[in-house]
Amino acid sequence: VGNGLINAVSLPMLLLSGIFFSSHHFPEMVQPFIRVLPLTLLADSLRAIVNEGSGLTDIWPAVLGLFAYAVLFFILSRRFFKWT
Repeated sequence: VGNGLINAVSLPMLLLSGIFFSSHHFPEMVQPFIRVLPLTLLADSLRAIVNEGSGLTDIWPAVLGLFAYAVLFFILSRRFFKWT
């Protein structure tokens, strides 16, 4: 069950995030969803640092978004995960 759930979340995120091919070719109605995926935030930030020489001041919105995801998923895991 766990592996299937992980695959159901990670495979679409990998395909939509622009890791393998540009996400700009997807329809406009899915672009807002693609822009807020955690992997898209990370990939775009790393591309900006490596390719454009951007600094933390240039990518702080993405870093803040990734931090928000980390806090959200930490809270959810504390709420729903139980050691048995």
